[in-house]
Amino acid sequence: MLEINTLENAIYMAMRNDISFLIDARLSLYEHQSTYSLNLPLRFLLYISALYSSMTREANLYGTKPIELPPPRFVIFYNGKVEQPDRQILKLSDLYTIKEECSLELEEAVERAIKECIQEGILKEFLEKNRAEAKNMSIFEYDQEKHIK
Repeated sequence: MLEINTLENAIYMAMRNDISFLIDARLSLYEHQSTYSLNLPLRFLLYISALYSSMTREANLYGTKPIELPPPRFVIFYNGKVEQPDRQILKLSDLYTIKEECSLELEEAVERAIKECIQEGILKEFLEKNRAEAKNMSIFEYDQEKHIK
């Protein structure tokens, strides 16, 4: 199913994305830019908020039943004069005034992941027998990747 839902509402006069559509239960938003801007994640947040608002206008936001939303995918086509990589990821969190670090230390995160896997029956026998080795390998592999880059 294909549904085109580009924002062109008078209420959002200053907020118009180039094209957005719903296909295979994913909401794809495409925008063309000739000026590079690190603010694009914020603009996409505003676009997606407006689209979700219009998609859920009739839904009971205060009800107990979850309102399903299509996951968004944002793509920017850039043809400006300032050289940019062919692909890059812009994050909304890069715009935050306070940069949050990962709240879990690596060792604690690995231990938690192992514990959750055992509880959920994922590689349960292996992890119960080889917990220490799995933990050390996870930490070593992580550090090795970090230092290769």
